[in-house]
Amino acid sequence: MACPQDLLDGVEIRQALAPKPPQAAMTVTPAAEAAHVLPTLERFRKKLLELSTWRNSLLDLKFSKQKSLRLLRFVDCDPQTVLDGLISGRQYSISALPELPKGQHHEDDGDTLEAALEQAKADDPPYQKNLTGGGDDEHTQPASIQADDGLRTSEIEELGNGVRNAQSGRDLAAWAEKHGINPSYSLAFESGPGSTKGALQVIQLVLRMEKIAESIRKQAQSSIEETGNNILYLAFGCLQWKEKEKLLHAPLILLPVEITRTAGKGGVKTFYIGALDETPIPNVTLKERLRSDFGIDLPMPNLLTESLQLEAYFNQVAECISDLTDWGTKNYLNLALFNFGGLELYEDLRPEEMALSPIVKQLLSAEVGGDEEVDNSPIVAADLNVDLPEIANRVPVLIAQADASQFAAVADVMAGRSMVID
Repeated sequence: MACPQDLLDGVEIRQALAPKPPQAAMTVTPAAEAAHVLPTLERFRKKLLELSTWRNSLLDLKFSKQKSLRLLRFVDCDPQTVLDGLISGRQYSISALPELPKGQHHEDDGDTLEAALEQAKADDPPYQKNLTGGGDDEHTQPASIQADDGLRTSEIEELGNGVRNAQSGRDLAAWAEKHGINPSYSLAFESGPGSTKGALQVIQLVLRMEKIAESIRKQAQSSIEETGNNILYLAFGCLQWKEKEKLLHAPLILLPVEITRTAGKGGVKTFYIGALDETPIPNVTLKERLRSDFGIDLPMPNLLTESLQLEAYFNQVAECISDLTDWGTKNYLNLALFNFGGLELYEDLRPEEMALSPIVKQLLSAEVGGDEEVDNSPIVAADLNVDLPEIANRVPVLIAQADASQFAAVADVMAGRSMVID
């Protein structure tokens, strides 16, 4: 004989499973949309965008980090020609500067060292004082030899630093100019067949360029293999803006690209840049940051119906920030890694469309209040009652084993309930 508690449970379950009268259609009043649903959805949507300048290269490319292995800057090319070429399927190789002459090292350049040493002797007051007060006797010769050795060591270090400075980038701009390369990162829009050659030029020597390009290639490839997301983009143009008196540089237009590598004779590596998509992407993260912090409505180009004209778009952006000191647009071209992990979700989660979903409205509790009905039906299947025929018959055949709580959750869903399972 069943105990009284079992009978009571059976009555509750049968009452829960009994047909219910149809509920009124769940609608969202304009007041509820304005006060709760739309603002809440927009707040959730913004969390998909990383708006911190410290972490997000979409807001600052951090040009000051000279040793970064996540960025290549290009010079001496026309950005529009590069964009059009990549969209049409063209690939561009990455070109480094010619190597510095091997004879520039001080050990191999005796004439340069001796000339610098003679000049230092003439310009060094302590050395001249030593010569004036000394002679050729055995007491003064050691001091003269010591002075000569000191000057020689100093000049060798200075000449060596000059070579290292050139190799580290301080004099590479002058080295580029000697080879007919414009070292300015600010690019010119120049139409014509010669506006961009078959390569994108960097202001780095071969070994440094190869190190950075290989690092970028591996990081981009790793992201695709591990997450399925491409994080490598060619950034066209920058907005120079200020935050707390600090100048920042955010990209304006981005094109998803890939780097491929080939090896030639002698192990020489050649890196190529090719587009992964023919549609450029505007910087939505920058637009939201400027809107929330400065009230600036950054214009967005129509990339679906019109071919993008970079110069016209940069001028349009410059006009909207013309009243701000130290703000402006820069005609830069940079290859960098960007995290677009939440951008696709951001584009898909449009508040006006999501607010029409009954499930979304229920989760946000927008229907509470007024004359709208709320789903207050009891739980259909308590964990202890999942073996009852009334419960088991509602659940289809499961291809995997389920414990009592999982089985009960399936029964609730099959009864028409919407829920969040923690």
